[in-house]
Formats: sequence, structure tokens, C-alpha cells
Amino acid sequence: MITVRSKYKLIAKILPEHRPLENRTYSASQFLISHKEGEDLILFNTLTKECVALQPAVPLDRPFSYEEILSSEELSYLVKNHFLVPEGTDECAFYNKLYVLLASFMRYRQYVAYTILPTFACNARCVYCYEEGTVPSSMSAETVSDTVRFILDTRKKGSPVILRWFGGEPLLRPYIIDGICRGLKENGVEYKSTMISNGSLITEEIIGKMRGEWNLVHIQISLDGAECDYIRRKNYYRYNDHYHKVMANIEALSAAGIAVGVRLNVDHDNINDVPAVIDDLARAVTHQKTITV
Repeated sequence: MITVRSKYKLIAKILPEHRPLENRTYSASQFLISHKEGEDLILFNTLTKECVALQPAVPLDRPFSYEEILSSEELSYLVKNHFLVPEGTDECAFYNKLYVLLASFMRYRQYVAYTILPTFACNARCVYCYEEGTVPSSMSAETVSDTVRFILDTRKKGSPVILRWFGGEPLLRPYIIDGICRGLKENGVEYKSTMISNGSLITEEIIGKMRGEWNLVHIQISLDGAECDYIRRKNYYRYNDHYHKVMANIEALSAAGIAVGVRLNVDHDNINDVPAVIDDLARAVTHQKTITV
């Protein structure tokens, strides 16, 4: 067995290993995502963020007895680290208890990073969007002031603050980003920022703000297929050659020295499009050193 990714450090600190119990059977946790890759079975625990690879694969499609757990090093590890749980466990209740414990622990921490949603509004309607049905509200001037005050009250003194702009599409409300950055600057707070965006609203003026008052060091832009599939998946309210416009914006960002992470959300229907997207991107972008996919 190979550890692909270790547990989230705070979870590892407060969540003890589970000791196998006699007269209990164990089955896969509802927090478990599994993927067969050749002869290996990749397991990701969405609760602890740990990822392991079983080599060779051990099918987890049935319950395991206490005796089976003790006789297998792999199964024992999976039980100890919450990949396998006692049958009948109320994992929702367990999650809620863990959430309360985490919240209590975090309440007394000082923060170095803040994820900020200037707006829930967006000019696209991506087919996978988790905000479908959400009322597209935006921050009021009062909320902007409250956000600045919250950062001032909770930030870790002596450390730069990281602002993560998220949405919705944050570039629909650039004046909100302006206001928060201005408030921090007026209070002598050093900060840098990152952003998640569809990339369609970027202009020379916006890039100027990114390099200047926003101190943007990285932006993630989603491209979810070659042009035809992109149009269908992004489902813009008004489409105006956004596919090529976003490619050009990625080039402009990279030329300005801003790192770009291109995100490709894939499924069975569009995964074969990925090479075409990469080819289009390679043709459109000459400043490639600061771009990752």
C-alpha cells in the first residue's frame, strides 16, 4: 500500500485512530471515493483528505469480519484510518460531532487566509455549478466594511494576509474587491490574493488592478472542453466567442506575470476532448512558463 496523500493535519491531530472491535463487521465509509487504476485501487477519504493506493487492489464491496481485519495489514490500516467503519455507524452524526470539534478548535486560531465571495452572481451557468438555484446576491457596502473589520480582528499579526476571491464570478463586482483591498491597505495590512474565475470578463483595466491594488499572484480559470463542448457546459447568458476570448485573456495574464492555473473539469462525456483543449491553449499562449493545467 502506498500513501498518495496524508491526512489533513488538523484532522490527524484531533481524530484518533479507530481500534477494530470484536464481534463487529466493517464496510466502506460513505466518505470514501474509490477508483480502479490498472491493478491498483485508489482510495480517497473525503473526511480526512487521506489518499492511498492498494497494490494489488482489495475489493471493498462487501463487509469484513473482525478476524479478517486482524489478519490483513491493509484492512487493519483502513479501519484505523476511517476508510472502513463498523456497519451501522451513523456517519452523519459522527461528521457533525467532528465539525463542532473543529469549529471550537478554529475559533481561537488567528487566520492567514480568507476566502471571500464578492457575489453569487455569474455570467455563466456551468452545468456542474454547486450554486444552482442560489439567489445571486452581492456584498453590500456594509458587508465590505464588516469583512475588512473581521480580517483586522482575526488575522495573524506579523504575517501577510492571503485573499482568495471566489464566487459566483468575482469579476462581476470588481469594485467590491477594490473596497476590501483599499480598507486593508489603509490599515497597513500586507496582503496578496488569488482568484477563481471563468476568465471571460478580464480586460486590460482588470489586469492593471490585478497587478496593482489587488496584488493578484495566481488565478484559476476553468476550460471544460473543446469549443463546442465548452459552449454547452459554460452555458453563458450571452455567448460572444468566449472560448477564444478566454484563451487570449490567459495569454495576457501570463504576459503580465500572473500565474494561471487552467482547470479542466472532466467526466466520461468530455475527457476525450482534453488533448484538443491543450492543443488550442498551446497555439493561443506563447508565455507558457507561468501556466499549469
